[in-house]
Amino acid sequence: MSPSNSSSAKPNIFLWLAAGLGILSIAAFVALRLALEARYIPSKAMEPTLKVGDRILINKLAYLSTDPQRGDVVTFIATEEASVICGGATESSSRTNNVYIKRIVGLPGEKVEIRNQQVLINGQPIQESYILEKPDYQYGPQSVPANSYFVLGDSRNNSCDSHYWGFVPRANMMGKAVWRYLPPDRSGVI
Repeated sequence: MSPSNSSSAKPNIFLWLAAGLGILSIAAFVALRLALEARYIPSKAMEPTLKVGDRILINKLAYLSTDPQRGDVVTFIATEEASVICGGATESSSRTNNVYIKRIVGLPGEKVEIRNQQVLINGQPIQESYILEKPDYQYGPQSVPANSYFVLGDSRNNSCDSHYWGFVPRANMMGKAVWRYLPPDRSGVI
């Protein structure tokens, strides 16, 4: 091999390496964007779990192979009823503004009732250590339709949620809240 061939081969290897790393970086970025989404908490509806200004990560792949479970904190596209009743997004709003975050309380086929400051599922009270205060309203009993969920904010008396506007279709689910990354002193698993 002549000296001129040897010196021209090295830059080609470095170009191939740089191009390969660039492609891998782009692929990793795209994969992360498909799997995770960052969100800002704009209201007090999920206190004390999530506070105004918290920054969280949503696992957008969480429900590809499993069903949402009671207790999951989820993001979803608001139904038309929710948007109208809660005074939030309108038809001209962006999809981003029409995303809510709540906790799943009732699963498909279950009967949900709220009375005497207690949430009842199929007539049995559920334990809710995560709520800010007990609900001071009555609801139901109502059966959760197939492929739908009953969701409530953890700040039960300060949340526009299923007890106002009904059920969330499974098709509207965007993902599961999994990690709070800001503020640093409250970072961790949700």
